[in-house]
Amino acid sequence: MKGIRMAMMTGLRWGDGGLNTLRSEIEMIAKRCKRSMAQVCIKWSIHKGAIPLVGVRRTKHAEDAVAAASNEWDLSAEEIQRLDVAALDRSTLEKPAWRRGLFMCVLSTLLMVYSVTEMFLGKPRVAQIAAGKKTKSKAG
Repeated sequence: MKGIRMAMMTGLRWGDGGLNTLRSEIEMIAKRCKRSMAQVCIKWSIHKGAIPLVGVRRTKHAEDAVAAASNEWDLSAEEIQRLDVAALDRSTLEKPAWRRGLFMCVLSTLLMVYSVTEMFLGKPRVAQIAAGKKTKSKAG
């Protein structure tokens, strides 16, 4: 799986059944509907109220996105439920609740620190610090 790096926050690994279960479910639905796995994923995202931003590098990608957005076919309520169960079965952001709370606290703190730093140092200086560049201070 070159080029794919799993996020540690999810707690999912390819071999432990977490992602394999979801992938198997997507593949089974795709075969039953005679659609690609990408089309099933895009259609599922649309059913969840998301507006998927599909990266298109090849004609096939564009065809999948258009076919998923069309009204020619749809996922049944049972298929959506099966995908939901497979996806949320191992999500650490859903359970336990303390992990989700801790994650949101850390994220909020980082955003606050960044905002305060930007307010006092100015936007260009924050960008220089983030890029690792050293500059002379104005006071010196």
